Amino acid sequence: MAEENIVKNEEVVKPIILKDKDTGEPKYVLEFDRATVKAAERAGFKIDTVVDMSENDDSGLKMAIEPLEDLFFHSFKKHQPFMNKNATNKILYEDLCGMSTAMIARLVQLYMQPFETLIQTDDTPKNATLAIEL
Repeated sequence: MAEENIVKNEEVVKPIILKDKDTGEPKYVLEFDRATVKAAERAGFKIDTVVDMSENDDSGLKMAIEPLEDLFFHSFKKHQPFMNKNATNKILYEDLCGMSTAMIARLVQLYMQPFETLIQTDDTPKNATLAIEL
């Protein structure tokens, strides 16, 4: 069963679509799947550094730049696997002029979504072919 076909009780978080401002055409789709999350973690990315920052109510002085750049970079890998960090940094700083807190929050939600395929929210999951005895 493909990961995309798994529907949970949770609401599915829609990907972020970056569009050309002049034509309105989609240029990039930002989202994660299990493979891109694993690759990000293998590369040393830790989501807790971003989650800690996004829950901080201060003016942002405590935010570290690198984890935000890395979250943005890894969000490209599902649909644009050959993007490099220089290209995503150019998009982040020159084309977007940074990220809003709402965009950061959505990227965190998108990053966390693949974990929902591992965690059962019901005692009796639908379509399970094995029973669990604890």
